[in-house]
Amino acid sequence: MPYPTSMGSLGAAGGSHPARMRSQVMSPLPSSSPSRFPAHVTSPVQYGPRVKALLVYLMQYQLLPYRRTAELIQDVFDHRISEGTLVKINREAGGCLAGIRSLLHEVFY
Repeated sequence: MPYPTSMGSLGAAGGSHPARMRSQVMSPLPSSSPSRFPAHVTSPVQYGPRVKALLVYLMQYQLLPYRRTAELIQDVFDHRISEGTLVKINREAGGCLAGIRSLLHEVFY
């Protein structure tokens, strides 16, 4: 069973900054244990529904262009996301609205 170990403090004794602790999980077992991904994971990078919702919000409600959205994600999360992925996520979100779009068309036109 893994157990946490202290790696020591990082900070000056008696300084104005609080000491920070870094922990590491140690295990007596080998570190590699093969397992399968869930069936819905089909590619190396997967974005969950909350991340996709944030991206659509930034692009559609805040009106950020694809390039600026990608820059924001890089700056805030230190993760590179391509503009092509943003286009795909936007189209996927638009596809979710197809039923609502046709219903509104029937009611108002």
